[in-house]
Parts: sequence; C-alpha cells; structure tokens
Amino acid sequence: MLDEYVDALLYDAIRAKTPEVASVIEGSARYTDALSAVEEAQKAHDDSRDSLEMQEELGMDGYLAGLRVRKDAVQVARDELTAARKTSAPDWWQGKRGGTKITLEQFMERDERERFARFVDRIILHSVGGPGARVPLHARTEVYWVDAEQAA
Repeated sequence: MLDEYVDALLYDAIRAKTPEVASVIEGSARYTDALSAVEEAQKAHDDSRDSLEMQEELGMDGYLAGLRVRKDAVQVARDELTAARKTSAPDWWQGKRGGTKITLEQFMERDERERFARFVDRIILHSVGGPGARVPLHARTEVYWVDAEQAA
C-alpha cells in the first residue's frame, strides 16, 4: 500500500516536472550543486561567526567585515539555488540513446526496480494515534525526494 502511494506521488511529480525529480531523470547536477554550495557557504559563515581566534586576530571591524562577506556569499548561493529550482527541465522525455521518445509509462516500467532508490531520499510514516484509530495513508506520510527540503 505504501509503495503504491509513493509511486502515485512520483508519477504526479514527474508529470509536474518537479525540479528535484526532473534533475534525477535528466542526470542534471545543477540543483544538487547549488544545494551543496548553500550548505558550504552557510558552514563557512557559521565557522567564521563562531571563531574567537578570528575575532582576536582581525579585530572587531575586520571580523565584522569578513562576516558580512560570508553572509553575502550565503545569499548568492541561495539565489543560485532558487534559480536552479525555477529552471524548467529540458525535454527529459527524450531518450539518451538514439534520441527516441519514450512515454511516461515506458519510463516507469523500465525504471521500476531502482525507482525509489533514485528518487526518494526518505519516507516518514507517522503513527495513527491510538488503538482503533484510522488515518488515511496520505495524511500520515511524508515523502522527501532527493535534494528536496520539503515533503512532496
């Protein structure tokens, strides 16, 4: 039952050309690279902010100037991530070999065995509450695509 639910979510995400799903299909690393750049810039900012040695060596003015530069780098990386999300994926219905078109159904059948491993980062299934409680699967399941920050 869970497999069918996640399959339906994936099918909808493919049809909607969700950036995280489309990037896996087309083999694009732009979104993943942009996400990594945000994480690296944020880590550099946090490391600088938390470094007492840097404060002592640079003095307060130099330290604050360096922190502003790090903060600007985080913003630039976030802007690039936003641009990567908005980029419409190229026609990923095009087959990689020979340029033959494939349908969504053909893609889903061909990729059935590895589909979840390629597209799904994690699935969180929440408990229903108490004995006898019945909650629909979609109301208690969170599916995160690879590189997604929010559940589908």
